[in-house]
Amino acid sequence: MAARKRVRYTRKTGLLQRLLPCYPWRRKRRESGDGPAVSRSNAVFPLVPVSPAECQTLEVVLSTWPNHKLAGVIESAVTQANAVTNASVLAAIEQAVVAELDEKLPMLVDEQFDFCVVSAEIDCLVASEFAKDVASKFNLLGFFVEEVMGQDKFSSVMTAIQKSTKVVFYITEHFVADEFCSHLVRNTVGLPCSTNIAARIVPVLQTPEIELPAALRIINKVVLSNPTQFEFVMPRIFNCEVRRQTQERKAARVKAIDEQRREMVVSLVQHKLGVFV
Repeated sequence: MAARKRVRYTRKTGLLQRLLPCYPWRRKRRESGDGPAVSRSNAVFPLVPVSPAECQTLEVVLSTWPNHKLAGVIESAVTQANAVTNASVLAAIEQAVVAELDEKLPMLVDEQFDFCVVSAEIDCLVASEFAKDVASKFNLLGFFVEEVMGQDKFSSVMTAIQKSTKVVFYITEHFVADEFCSHLVRNTVGLPCSTNIAARIVPVLQTPEIELPAALRIINKVVLSNPTQFEFVMPRIFNCEVRRQTQERKAARVKAIDEQRREMVVSLVQHKLGVFV
């Protein structure tokens, strides 16, 4: 009987090597016909902008708009009131209700934006051009907050932020040094009525040397002077999800007004029946 070969173990010897001396000491290099493996850090990702055609438009069905639907609501309210009317009386009631409803509660909704751009006042020209470029390239509805500056500048900016899905801070040395911009950033990040505010904010730096305000340092930034990073990141920020959120926010406001109008129709019909019947 042949003597059993002794195997010397070291600290680096694996468990299977200790239990099964026949287990290979070195794993064979993985063979692949695809060539050498590419590390994740060196991989080149293709730029795939989202085409506007891929984004679906949210359809909103209303009961009091347009007017032919409103006429149906009025007729239904008259029927439920069990009032005896003829065609001429019904037409008079409908005309009176439509006129009063459009005067007291018109179907008007504040515009909602896919993004807004906030900058220091001295940078307003370049920031405005940047906002136009982004809106055009990604087929979005953008808003530059300097366009509505009035006496209450802070309220104007906060209103624009609340109406926007993304909030772009156009950050330059002027922005960092501006006391109003610093105050605005602190209040925006700590906005109690906003959910997931960090996901909505997009800091855009002119150059990487600019030091971000402390409140924005945990948020991923985009650098204008780095075209490779800029072209990679921007299509992923301004995608169909941005458009969907804007449409849903506007749809919720339209539906709320539509419900208020429907309730007012019932009240107006009751009043007009007392006049015409």
